[in-house]
Amino acid sequence: MKRGLLNEVRKIKLTRKISTKRLSELGLEYKFMNLVLDNELTETEAVQKLKYASHQFAKRQLTWFRKYEDLHWLAPREAEISAQSLINALLAHS
Repeated sequence: MKRGLLNEVRKIKLTRKISTKRLSELGLEYKFMNLVLDNELTETEAVQKLKYASHQFAKRQLTWFRKYEDLHWLAPREAEISAQSLINALLAHS
């Protein structure tokens, strides 16, 4: 919100003339900010609902990932190193 999420959604909605339905499909953030622009929620209500919806979405993701027994979770630093290794390998072969 501090970096201008509401203004971003307003700009997308006005300049690209994207429907409310399509904005909602682009992500939870867009869905709730669009509701603010449509005067269906206040900014405070939207932020609260967005936090709750994001938490619920993350829980569903974790449930989905649990079915993959051979999945290896990386700590943030490990993921950064792995991503950089992958980028280096791809650049070396291009």
